[in-house]
Amino acid sequence: MNRAQALRDARLLGASLLARVDPPLTGVPIPSPSLPFFALPADEAGERVCQAMTLRAPDGVDVFALLDDDWRQIGVLPHTWSSPEGPILVGVHPAAGFVLVVCRHAGDHVLYVVSPILSASRAGLYGGIAVGAAIGLVGPCFAVLAFRALNDPDRTLLGFVAAVLLLGGALLISRDTRQFGVGLLIGGAITGIATAGMCSSMLS
Repeated sequence: MNRAQALRDARLLGASLLARVDPPLTGVPIPSPSLPFFALPADEAGERVCQAMTLRAPDGVDVFALLDDDWRQIGVLPHTWSSPEGPILVGVHPAAGFVLVVCRHAGDHVLYVVSPILSASRAGLYGGIAVGAAIGLVGPCFAVLAFRALNDPDRTLLGFVAAVLLLGGALLISRDTRQFGVGLLIGGAITGIATAGMCSSMLS
């Protein structure tokens, strides 16, 4: 499960949990929520992501009791403990493996749906290395040929290197493309340096 899929599944699971209770609850999404580390194992290896929402319930409804009862019906064994702001309800969804957390925050009920630990897939890294190697293999010679009118192969190659660095650096900004960006820089460096030297000597 990658990051984007985990966020999507967490959002759908949270919406389905609120819709199935009676009376139904509504949720207001919280943008870019932090993980509820107080409800997760300490010092665990790996990355999790979560969706969170502020819960809205009809007057007089005990949100904790309502969700506690509903979770038991779907096979989630709730655990409860107290905090300075009120009770905390935690359970693990048996089918999806998502951690469910309900707590009080600033006077509101908040539901967190936390993903399982994400798989450490290296597909993005290997794909980036392959693309970077291809660019490094043919890019320098094309750059020299395209800008041969400059009569300065070294400057042309430096421009090509700068373009690859900018592309790789831009990919590093986003967490979702970071592995691909690292691979692109590695692959481009491995083949680009050798190819640039050969192209420069052949075309000078």
